[in-house]
Amino acid sequence: MDQSARVGREQSDVALQALAEMKAVATARYAIVQRIMQRLDKKQRIAGQLQQLLVN
Repeated sequence: MDQSARVGREQSDVALQALAEMKAVATARYAIVQRIMQRLDKKQRIAGQLQQLLVN
């Protein structure tokens, strides 16, 4: 394999590794956002129930 092909291969490997790391980070962030949304939904339901208790 000549020098330019080797350099190209190394750059491709680095790029693929970077993409894999970005995907892992994005997956982790997505999981965090899902948990936050679930908590907000739960709090909203509790607030609605509290409001109903106060109205009645």
